[in-house]
Amino acid sequence: TLLEFALEKHGVVTQNELAEKIFKMYYTDGIFPDANNLSIVGQECGLQKSDIEDVLGDDERLETTQVAIHRNRNKVRSGVPFFVFNGQPAFSGAQDPSTFHQVFDQLL
Repeated sequence: TLLEFALEKHGVVTQNELAEKIFKMYYTDGIFPDANNLSIVGQECGLQKSDIEDVLGDDERLETTQVAIHRNRNKVRSGVPFFVFNGQPAFSGAQDPSTFHQVFDQLL
């Protein structure tokens, strides 16, 4: 939800920065991404506190996110990582770089 907002209003660079900070916060630092902690990292990435609060309190945005999670969960068969391209499941597990080149060649 917050990542989508970051992309919509601030672009892909800010979205990527926010995603990196959220992953680091949770997986490296062991800090749960609750509303307060998301607000902190969001502000570090240049988002306004009031915008963050609005996004995290927006029931329509949260519902849209839940629907996307459910839809994507149904697409994933097994394996981590699992790769989806243009909304279509592709493959799971570690792959040789040539596998990605083949997919990108087909898509482009």
